[in-house]
Amino acid sequence: MSAPASVSPDSLPQPGRMLAWGTGLLLSGLLLLIWRNALVGDFHFDDYGNIVENRAVRAIWPLDSFLNSSRPVGLYSFALNYHFGQLDPHGYRVTNLLIHLANVLLLYIGILWSCDFMRKSSTLTDTGLSDPGRQRMVFLSATIALLWGIHPLTTQAVTNIVQRYEALASLGYLGAWVGLLIVARGSRWGLAVILLSAWVGQLSKEIFATAPLVIILFDRALLASSWREIVTKRWLAYLLMVTPFVWFIPSVIRWFDPQRSSSMGFGLKSVSAWEYLRTQPEVIFHYLGLSVWPNPLCFDYAWRIQKDPLVYLPLGATILATLGVGTWCYIKGLKETDRGHRKYGILIAGWMILSFFLMLAPTSSIMPIADLCVEHRMYLPLAVVISGLSLLAYVGVRRLERNSERPVLLRCGCLLILISGLTLLGWRTDLRNREYQNGIVLWNSVLKVRPDNPRAWFMLASEYYGRNQYCAALPLYEKAISFRMPVAEFHSSYADCLRDLNRTEEAVSQYERAIQIKPRLAKAHNGLGVIQQRDDQLPAARASFQTATELGLPEARYNLATVLIEQQEFAAAVPLLQECLEEHPEFHLPARRLAWILATAPDDNLRDGPQASALIAQHFQMNESESLYLWDTYAAVLAELGKYEQAVKAAEKAITLADTQSKETLRKEIKTRLDCYRQHRPWREGQSS
Repeated sequence: MSAPASVSPDSLPQPGRMLAWGTGLLLSGLLLLIWRNALVGDFHFDDYGNIVENRAVRAIWPLDSFLNSSRPVGLYSFALNYHFGQLDPHGYRVTNLLIHLANVLLLYIGILWSCDFMRKSSTLTDTGLSDPGRQRMVFLSATIALLWGIHPLTTQAVTNIVQRYEALASLGYLGAWVGLLIVARGSRWGLAVILLSAWVGQLSKEIFATAPLVIILFDRALLASSWREIVTKRWLAYLLMVTPFVWFIPSVIRWFDPQRSSSMGFGLKSVSAWEYLRTQPEVIFHYLGLSVWPNPLCFDYAWRIQKDPLVYLPLGATILATLGVGTWCYIKGLKETDRGHRKYGILIAGWMILSFFLMLAPTSSIMPIADLCVEHRMYLPLAVVISGLSLLAYVGVRRLERNSERPVLLRCGCLLILISGLTLLGWRTDLRNREYQNGIVLWNSVLKVRPDNPRAWFMLASEYYGRNQYCAALPLYEKAISFRMPVAEFHSSYADCLRDLNRTEEAVSQYERAIQIKPRLAKAHNGLGVIQQRDDQLPAARASFQTATELGLPEARYNLATVLIEQQEFAAAVPLLQECLEEHPEFHLPARRLAWILATAPDDNLRDGPQASALIAQHFQMNESESLYLWDTYAAVLAELGKYEQAVKAAEKAITLADTQSKETLRKEIKTRLDCYRQHRPWREGQSS
């Protein structure tokens, strides 16, 4: 018998709206409670390159810099966070959590509405349409959504700020799915939901590319009686769903250029397509293992290429066999009916198997990516795994319930098991989010799982270095370098630590090694320049800073300006300091240096007392400052403005601070300037008295 025409849910009794809404609110409350620790913590790892040091997120207009990105929606969301909160991580984390909450609610709504379309199937619900059956649908949908929402494997996509791209793409994926359900329920505004979701998803991350295929397979399985019905009734929905491909296709063409090197694509030097493909079966089974038992989790696996055919061949064959089973189940499920009603069990199983692999296909198949295994890629596929396991458990419990002499006792036992499982998952997620609060704890957790990960040793060292704990950082840098991987950044950061410990010769050697490995590493040139400037090798320091500046390091521009000031080339230093302030308004040192030049330069054309005063007022709170350098500069600015009495008081304040800090040489210099102010004369650089 052929499958019946698609059933409109409007013809079926709907679950109570108050029950559905109340369950959704309860679901939201539980999720936010469990995830509260995700709101605390700093930026980590790729957050710095993508957010903290990314000039593109410093302004929300114009849109050119965003449109040049392959992921403009995600990038623009970071710009909005920066606009309202600068570099306070809290706002970024709140945004990530709200996106995750939206995804969980979309999953809840989507499953609930999908159950509406299957209500006549005995596979999932009572044979009748009694109130208990409708309550079970709400309970089942909320349970699946909650299990996914609090699963520890989702933490990397939510708590690691930069992985918002993954969560936003999933938002588009789920939004387009729910939009189709809205259309199938007879409401045209679902088309707007599909269009908006598709563009958000596709312009956030490339994983959305498989969404139309996954959704049309769902449509044919649960909603439509034939492919013809999809074409005739919902062609517009799918047309809107694929509109972002006009953006996606040109943006990904670069990945197929074998001559173009990047962190992803066939131009990747470190991993070939075949090496990536033969490693992914092992990675996928690892993902599946974490789905069932999410411990231990690892922020950075540094997964090795699988070279053993005795490993990748049987695992690959298992995946191909699973895909074959999924395809067979899907096709067989479309054909089989029972007294005019579709048998959904085998059909749903087939769709879930195919959907899981389709969702992972962009990142876990043949396209090489520098990181072979990262947990955030399982964010949305995990929802499929949890849904499948939950439905399987539900069907099993329903069958036991029908044959049980004490069904109430059975339900209580199953409910107790469910509550225990939810509690354990929530507890593990809470612990995982606490690890993200502290970089030292996070990278130590990586090393417990992957002690052979040189990048983890390097990042742990960098965390200590960032806290000025140089002695703690040094052996960790040495451990990272001991793996003998030619990574210039390792040697350059190791050199920074050696420099700050006054081991100058060793530091210079490491900087030179870093430059040898990567001649265009701006950080190494800048670090070498710092040592040269400290040793009064001003011409060499100037050359090093100039190279680092040309390579785009903002810090080097400021350092170059300080060398030019020492060489009395004030006219050349001024534009560099102005550029520093334009790019980094929060960076106050250039403001003080520039104010000094504008107040003390011997060239009349360079001096500008009012502008110097404005810089001090804009960047500093003089009444709260204990910086003798700032008070010295402030005194010079006041003297340039002719406010000699105030200049004298400021200089005396600077001398007091110099005495407190035992800066005898600087005290003498300030005393010389103070004598000028008392004589109602401004200070000029280069004068001796």
